[in-house]
Amino acid sequence: MKAHIKNCLTRAKRIFPKNLPTGAIKCLIHLFHSVLQLDSLTNEGGKPSSSFDPIVVLKGYISEGISIDYQRFVTIIDALQEKNEFSISCPFTARQLTIVIEDLLAEVSDYEINFESLFADYFSIRDLAAEEFYSLLCEDVRLYCSKFIDKAKKPRALDPYIFKLAYSLQDLSNKWSHFSPK
Repeated sequence: MKAHIKNCLTRAKRIFPKNLPTGAIKCLIHLFHSVLQLDSLTNEGGKPSSSFDPIVVLKGYISEGISIDYQRFVTIIDALQEKNEFSISCPFTARQLTIVIEDLLAEVSDYEINFESLFADYFSIRDLAAEEFYSLLCEDVRLYCSKFIDKAKKPRALDPYIFKLAYSLQDLSNKWSHFSPK
């Protein structure tokens, strides 16, 4: 049962889009609490107490789901990618990273509108999503930019969409500045 609850919480946005049916996630969180409490009462394996902290465990499940969602965006973008000289050293172009940014903004907005109140007793799911997405995006942007500073290779022409990417990253930083992404 614990594995099924984890699976449902990790995939909550896909299983319960727009938080429908109403009350399903609230019921799932209540069930999660009950199973976690039972687990702590029967702790024979000597697990650390943080293993039973509902905030830590729930945050871990949701973070895992956010990471999976990000990878899904990346996979979709990669499938649509036109292969060119930029795809050799980096799986993305500036244009594709800009599309990812647009998708992430929409995802964080969806978390805020449809799921924030459900997790308010534990943490801000909107802030968690922004922090997780921002961290994953920054790693991909770093990978993208690293191909331009590799001095061992000959200089390459700049991706014509790099300025749009720079603008989108600045816009994202402005919009998410109050989330304090790490």
